[in-house]
Amino acid sequence: MMFKRGRALFFEEAKVLAALKHPNIVEATNFFRANDTVYMVMTYDYGVTLDKLISKKMLTVTEEFLLAVFDTLLAGVSYIHDQRFVHLDIKPGNILVRPGNDALLLDFGAIQRVSSSRINKLDAVLTSGFHPLSNMIRRHNWEPG
Repeated sequence: MMFKRGRALFFEEAKVLAALKHPNIVEATNFFRANDTVYMVMTYDYGVTLDKLISKKMLTVTEEFLLAVFDTLLAGVSYIHDQRFVHLDIKPGNILVRPGNDALLLDFGAIQRVSSSRINKLDAVLTSGFHPLSNMIRRHNWEPG
């Protein structure tokens, strides 16, 4: 039963991600069912996740680095919000830093369409310490989608 639910959720994630096209969002090029499971085909990007860059001290974290990474990351997040979705799992492990300090947002397993009826239910899928506040969502005055 849990496998079927997980498979259905994964397929929904793939459909949403395949429709979202932005240079700072991981690209899903195809998704399909086969062999009693679901597959998602994604582009491969070179880089290191932000959590590894920091924990392994692979570079000095400077203001210039942070501005470059978060400028590109927030461009992708803004696009997601413009499409009336929220990512819900933005954390250092889901941010791939590519050459030139260009961010790529990964892992859309917790993405949800924003609607006023769901705002109070979003907390259930969030990673502790890395989630947006519900009042931030309300500030955008998003209506049911």
